[in-house]
Order: sequence, then C-alpha cells, then structure tokens
Amino acid sequence: MGKQAEAPIIEARPARRSQAERRAQSEQSLLLAAAQLMSDQGYSATTLEQIGQRAGYSRGLVTQRFQSKEGLVKALVEQLHREFAAATFENPTAHATGRAAILGAVDFYMAHLTGDLGPLRAYHVLMSESMGVIPEIRGAFVAANRRFRDHLRQKLIEGHADGSIDPRIGPDGAALALMSLVTGHTLIFLVDPDFEKPAKARRDVLAAAKRLLSIAADD
Repeated sequence: MGKQAEAPIIEARPARRSQAERRAQSEQSLLLAAAQLMSDQGYSATTLEQIGQRAGYSRGLVTQRFQSKEGLVKALVEQLHREFAAATFENPTAHATGRAAILGAVDFYMAHLTGDLGPLRAYHVLMSESMGVIPEIRGAFVAANRRFRDHLRQKLIEGHADGSIDPRIGPDGAALALMSLVTGHTLIFLVDPDFEKPAKARRDVLAAAKRLLSIAADD
C-alpha cells in the first residue's frame, strides 16, 4: 500500500472579503437596523446612534455611508421598493397573463402578513410619515404606487385579451380598487393585529380580488 497523504497542519484560510463586499455588508446591516427601529418607534424617535448600535457599528459609520438620517431613509425606501417589486412582479405567476397574474400578485402581497412584519411595518410607517415628517421621500412612494398600479392595469388589459377577465371591467378603476384592497387591509392589520388572523386575512383578500375580477361593470 502506498503511504497515505498526511492532512495539512495549517488549514487554508477563507478568502478575505473585498472592500466592496465589506461595505455592502455594513450598509445592509445598517439598513436592516433602521427598518427594525423605525417599524417600532417611527422616524423621529430613531437616532443615528441607535441605528449604529443595533447594527454593531458606530454612529460615525452611519454618517459615512449615508451622510444623514434622511439619506439613510431614502436608501431604505429604495431597497424596500426594489425587494417588493422583484418579489411581486417577478414571482412565479408574474409572467402569467390576466387573472392568474393579478391573483398571484395579490396573494403574494398578503402573504407578508403571515411572516416577519418588520419590513412591512417599516414600509407603511415611512409611507405615512412621508406626508408630514419626511416629505422628501414622498416621491419614492408616489413612484412605487404608480408602478404597482401600472403593473395591475397591464395585467387587466392582458386579461381582456386572453379572455380571463370580462372586458367590461375597466383597467384603471379595477387596478385602483385592487391596490386599495391589499394596501388598506394591510394597514388595518398593522394598526390592529388582533383585527383578523393573518391567514384568514390573506384568504379574505384573495376571495375579494376574485369577486372583483368576476363582476362586470355597469354600462
């Protein structure tokens, strides 16, 4: 028998992360800490020092990465929008047409109620405060809401074409109604978690969306 190879005395060290990777990780940690804090206590009560401490960094790094609390919030809102758009518009049913795509988007939105509510609560807290305390981020929410509406409107038009949605259901009004259904129900749940069980809320909203897509508008 040949002599067995001996195990190396010094194990190979893991590759060191690049500066860009370290920067990305620190920024992600700071954004997550900001989302957690602001979902619990709002924008005004959250300080840069608290964010740094929650993320395991100094206040100075928060300023270095985002310049100010307003800059951090803008980055947080942009990330929340990117994640929501990627998940909602690129979920397994997003490439379907008409009714199936719309119901898939509605169900995915409402599925957030049965998971970690932190990011969802932070999103709605910041959207509410964009109307007063931090108006500089209002434009980001306006743009995101319009993208969601336009996505639903396009799927309604596709539903007219493929026969899955009654053509008498106007795409503009139905898109707004669907948006109001999911966002309104979500806001009620976040304000009063005992209002309805999350799983039931998800089923109820999906059932309401199905009814909305089945009712033809009056001529």
